[in-house]
Amino acid sequence: NNNNNNNNPLDPLRKILQKEPKERADEEIDALVTYFDNYDIMSQDIDIYSGISTFRAFIQETRYREYQAHKQIFAQGDLGNEFYFILTGKVSVFVNDDLADIDSDAGDHDQEREKIREEQDKDKAHQDIKEEEKEKEKGEEEEEEEEEEKKKKKKKKK
Repeated sequence: NNNNNNNNPLDPLRKILQKEPKERADEEIDALVTYFDNYDIMSQDIDIYSGISTFRAFIQETRYREYQAHKQIFAQGDLGNEFYFILTGKVSVFVNDDLADIDSDAGDHDQEREKIREEQDKDKAHQDIKEEEKEKEKGEEEEEEEEEEKKKKKKKKK
């Protein structure tokens, strides 16, 4: 990030965000609310989940952080107690599908993951049973059709 660019439109926001939350003036908070309300995800969810006063209080507490390129900000399995807005740059998110590698110190999160896994296993088992039942029904139908064919052949012989 090059913060020395005097024409950067984000500089006023950065300046506000670098202040301690309690030191910000109302008009500065208004500027932050207006800016962050323009994020698609925020504008869609504010009215549904929180309302503007809660959103304003949330934005009031927002703090500025700058990270070096390629720095890991958090790891899979970490307790999610922060929310990030990306002003400039980009971020990559890597997900390890092997849940066994997640640190077991996550407590309730591990229990929740285990419940989800159990539900997925039940759903899979239920789906397998349904498929077995369909295969069995299909087999029985084929047997019945074969029996009908045999009966028809016997009748033709007579």
